This record gives sequence, C-alpha cells and structure tokens, in this order.
Amino acid sequence: MKKKLLFGVSVFIVLLVSLTVIKDFTVPLTGPDGGDNDFWEYMGYFIHTNISFFKPEHYFLPHIDFNSDQHLYPFGGNHALQGWGIESCLWYAICYELFGNWGNWLGYYYIFSVLITFWGSFLLLKAEIGFTKSFGVAVIVALFNFYALQRFPYHYVHAIQHWLTLSLILDFILFRRFYSQKNITLNLLLLKALILILVLGLEVGYVVGLALSSFTLTLICSLIILIYRTKGKLFAHFKTYLNQYAAAFRTNRKNVLLLILIAFFGYLYVPIVSQLFLEVKSFPEPTAHGNWWTHPLRLLLPLFFPPEPDIFHKFLKDANDVYLCGMVGWLVLSSAMIGLWKLPKKDRITYIPLLILFILCVFYHPRLFPTLKIFPWFEYARVPGRSTIIYPTILTLLAIPAFEIPAKRWMKLLYGIILLIGLAELFVNYRFQYNKETYQFADNFREYMDTVKEAPGEAIFDYPFCIVGGNGVGGKEGLASLYVTMSHVSTMQRFHNKKTIGHYYGRLNEFQISQQVALGWGTLLPTKVYDPYTRQKLSACLTTFQFEQLVRFVKYNDFAGINLYTDLLPDKACEQKFISTFGQPTVGTLAPGLGRVIFIPKKTSWFTEIDKVRGKSINFGH
Repeated sequence: MKKKLLFGVSVFIVLLVSLTVIKDFTVPLTGPDGGDNDFWEYMGYFIHTNISFFKPEHYFLPHIDFNSDQHLYPFGGNHALQGWGIESCLWYAICYELFGNWGNWLGYYYIFSVLITFWGSFLLLKAEIGFTKSFGVAVIVALFNFYALQRFPYHYVHAIQHWLTLSLILDFILFRRFYSQKNITLNLLLLKALILILVLGLEVGYVVGLALSSFTLTLICSLIILIYRTKGKLFAHFKTYLNQYAAAFRTNRKNVLLLILIAFFGYLYVPIVSQLFLEVKSFPEPTAHGNWWTHPLRLLLPLFFPPEPDIFHKFLKDANDVYLCGMVGWLVLSSAMIGLWKLPKKDRITYIPLLILFILCVFYHPRLFPTLKIFPWFEYARVPGRSTIIYPTILTLLAIPAFEIPAKRWMKLLYGIILLIGLAELFVNYRFQYNKETYQFADNFREYMDTVKEAPGEAIFDYPFCIVGGNGVGGKEGLASLYVTMSHVSTMQRFHNKKTIGHYYGRLNEFQISQQVALGWGTLLPTKVYDPYTRQKLSACLTTFQFEQLVRFVKYNDFAGINLYTDLLPDKACEQKFISTFGQPTVGTLAPGLGRVIFIPKKTSWFTEIDKVRGKSINFGH
C-alpha cells in the first residue's frame, strides 16, 4: 500500500508539473516576451560551446573559456558575471549535443528536480521520523514551494532547489542526531559531503550561499555543544570518531560508492565553481543596482490570490523582486505553528541552526539590516526575497510533530480546514502557472535561423542591439535603450550559432563597455526618453554619417549580415534605408518578444575587405 502511494504521488507530480508548468515539450524554453526566459538555454549553449576536459594546460580539469568574442563582438568580454547553474547548463549541453536545439530540454530537467526533491526528502527522513511524517514533509517541500514555482521559467535557476532542500534536511538530521547523542554514521557524513558538492551545480549565488550558510551554522552550533560536553577535550573525541569511521569505511561498501561519487562530482563542479570565483574576483566590484527588500509581514499572508499583481504592496511599501518573496502560504505556516506547539521542549534546540538562518533571511535588508552579510558569500546580495526558496523547507521540518492523525475532534476539524486551505493554495498557484502564456514559434523560425547559421561569416549584426548588465550598467551609456524588449536578442545565438555584438550580463562593469562607449555606440539607439522598463521603439533612424560608418563596420568585421528587427525601427522609411544600403533581405520571421526580423546577408564583395583591426576602430560619434 505504501509503495503504491509513493508511486501514485510520483505520477501525480509528473502529470501536474507537465500539464500546468511545462505544458509544451516540443519547442525551446521561452516566453511570449522573451527576456530572461531565453537566457537559461543560452547559458547551457555557452557551456556546450566553451567547456573543455582533460587539457594539459588546464591540468586535465574541466575548464570553461569565459573570455571570448562570442559576445560583445568584435571586442569580446568575460561571461563569468552571470547567474550560473552548472548542473542545468550541463544537462542542456548534453541534450543539445545529442538532440539539437529544438526541444524543451530544461522542462524535463525541472520535472526531475521536483521528483528528486520529493523522493530525496522522503528517503532521508524515513529512518528518522517514520513513513507518515517523512511522506508529509516530502509532499510539501516538493509541491508547495510556490516561490520556486513562480520563478519558472523567468528566473529558472531560482526554480531549481532539489539539492538545496536535501542539504537543509541533512543539516537538520545531523544536528538532531548529534544533539540527541545518537550515532552519526560515516554513510551519513559522506552523503552530506556529496550533497554539498551537488549543491555547487545549482545557482552559484543565493542557492549555493544558503546551503553553505545552513551548513556553517550547523557546524558552529555543533562545535559549541561539543566544547561544552567535552570540557575542552576536543582532540581526544575527534580521534575516537576518526578511528570509528576508519573501521566503518573498511566494512561498508556504500562508503566506497559515496567516495567515488564525491570524487566524480567534485572533479566536475569544484574546478568550474573555483574558476567562476576567481574570474569574478578579478573584476572591480560592480556598481550596485536596485534597493530590494521584503517586508517580514509577508510571511503571514495567504496565497489564495494569483501571484500577480501584488495586491499587498500598497500596504507594506516594500520593494519586492516578485510578489511571492517572503511568502509561504497558510498551509505551511499553520503546520509549522502546530508543529512548534506540539514539539517537546527538549527537542526545540535541534532546530536552532535552521531557525537562526530563517531569522537572518526574514529580517535581511541590504542597507538597514544586512544580516546575511555575516557570511562572505553574501557580500553582494541585493535581493533578499530570493532566500524565500528555503522557507517552506525550514517551516515544514518544524511542522514534523504535526504530521500525525489527531485524536480530538476539534483538532481533526482544524486539520481539515488547513488541508482545504492547502488545496486552495495549490489550485491557485498551479492554475496561475497554467495560465502563463507560452510562445509558439513561427513556422519558418527554424528555417530563418538555419539560413543565418549557414551564411558565411562568424558574427551577426543585430539592430537594434542591447548591451546591459542587471546592475544597470550600459543603460545610462545608451547601449540598451530598448532593454525590456531586446535584452535577450543575443540568446538567439543558440539557434544561429553566430557571434553577437550585444549581450545581457547579471553584472557589468563600466570598463567592459568602455570601447563601445568611446566609439559612440550609444548614439545608435535613440529613443524619446530612456526608460528601460517601457516597451518602445527607436525614435529616429541612423544619420547619413552613421550609415556610412556602419557600412565600414560590417565590411571590415567578419559579419554574415544583419538581423534587422523591423518592428523596433522608427518607421518604414528606416527599414528601406537599411535595405537600400545593405541589400535585399533573403528571409524573414517572427522572434520571441522581438517581433518581425529580416536577414540581410553581407554582400559577397565585402568579404574581401575584412580587416578586424580597422573594424574595431570605427567610430559612430561625430
């Protein structure tokens, strides 16, 4: 019966997520407005294009070439300052290699993430708290993390939380066992080490930082208790533990398997994450942008209402990244309150590390109360609400004593009401995901991209273009006048495989775009007003001088031609000016969020004039 229940819930998870969240497995992951939706596949494509293994110059370790002219062509730049999730990127890279670019490969990965969350939580907790309670925890952390759910697909890496959830649960189990003076097996310690390594494959920022913070607090609290218990005789106890684990290693084959997995994933992730860290540290501190903060009272709000628009903002006056920041819903909150009420006093200390982390997250404000900045990995944290991803796990662990059938009638009635609330929240939030618009690509989209791909030339000139960072750099310099519409234009590279002149970065430093600024690129995108969050088109066409310079720029650099986004030009006359200057388009289509685009191939005679040194010197300013 129990096996059938687990199998039934697994099937339900697959069907629920497939039908309401993914919806379409036949096309690439994007949205009707493009934007951040397109970046997650592109980052997997970037890994596919730039990763290498077993090269002696990199000490036979995995290595990613973050520095290239694959973007910001022809000057190039560093791609490290992004919201990397290495595991999903490698998954996409493998699927791209095996099956090509046409399919929702990240959609499959998301389903696996939810299933791993469910099964991993259940299996880890079953031996600790029994079938019923572990089953209750597993269902809630897998299906009721509505913040993570809402992040799909726009902020995809913050929707993926399986190893983070399992890491928090293992921290709880380890500290619980340690405080209760129960045996902590070598299996469990090695499993914790493996999960920590696997966490490095998730978003290298908030997600990894939260896992490290939980583990750090667990270690500190454990050390304090150990010092108190041993009266300072730590080394003698450590020697006893080491001897015990050495004997266990020789008699348990599972330990060998765990060590092999630790070595494999350590080899895969540690060099890449270390490389990312060193690359980022080589940059000056990027300019800060945004003053996000989440009001702690959001924790008490219900989730009966669709996640958008934010109906509570006018009362709380906070500055949320998204509506569900800081919110878990009344099912999770009520369960945690009942669990805390029923929790024996002697067991309350077992939650101390997780509750400390919870408090640090709930009350974090980047300027006024920067609690999380006690951890070095949160030095540049600017969006407090992203820690909401761990709230359901911490509160559901607190709710463990509540996951048993009550004896009293009034408690049964209360449980029934809470269950109905939970079902209502489940329905509202998954229905909202179901109602999110998906993008249906134009019938000739693939033909268009294949035409660009097969054209001679290593790069494509997108016009309009967009060069900007999530911290706002590039906007004030005039390089991203159409930011909200065009931030993702360079991600079309995953289809046409050409280098692009623009790109969107999680962070951008002024010196990275200094050459474009100095050469007057900021004059090529005129708008009536600069408002990055308003959809608009250009207010004027290029001047005669700028057209003359653009002809030289295209001639001297190895462009295949121009992707001209005609819906974003000021008028039809501007489109005709491009055609009369560069030639007739050979194909046109519609692109996600970008509208109509036509491809004007570079004139054959111009390829004889390629001179990249001269190409880098073209100045569009007067």
